[in-house]
Amino acid sequence: MDSDCEGRFIFSDELLRKTFNSLSAHIAIIDQDGFILETNAAWKNFSVSNGLPENIDFRQMNYLNICEAAVGDHVKDAKAVASGIRKVIDRRIYLPYIQKLKQGQLSEKDKTLVGIVDDHLNDIISPLMQSLSNAGVMLTPQEMQVLFLVKDGKTTSEIADILFVSEATISFHRKNLRDKPGLKNRQTNIRSFLLSMS
Repeated sequence: MDSDCEGRFIFSDELLRKTFNSLSAHIAIIDQDGFILETNAAWKNFSVSNGLPENIDFRQMNYLNICEAAVGDHVKDAKAVASGIRKVIDRRIYLPYIQKLKQGQLSEKDKTLVGIVDDHLNDIISPLMQSLSNAGVMLTPQEMQVLFLVKDGKTTSEIADILFVSEATISFHRKNLRDKPGLKNRQTNIRSFLLSMS
């Protein structure tokens, strides 16, 4: 095994999807406005077992609106779920934990990683993500990681080191970050473009 790759895992989108679908919890990934971006197999199976059609596509349904419009026996639970999700989106739940981690005795690398997590949680609710969403630009989770690190000014080599992937993988994602929003001019700096959208 190459000593540079020792201890590293290469996560492909396919592996992430298989892992996501192997989880028994019913999971929906939503954006900052409550729109469903993706659901796992357990979520879909639960929906079908409760009478929804097998071919239902949850993507772009607003889960917060669905919870808030609930009627019947479970209205109280549905509204509590929507309230809890909004608190997470507003950072009220996880912010104290991030701050506590930042104050702990961490190695320099761990401090960097905690800083990146904090920055990227902020980025999720940022105008940049809203602008990309409004433009219909859909990014994979790894493309979003690369996007935020490019925006932070990290080089391809630094991003590869942080994400434990090869530089070729990062170059591939950087190419997608040009292609998906339609950056045809190769002279356009990706970081400058992302900063202009923030």
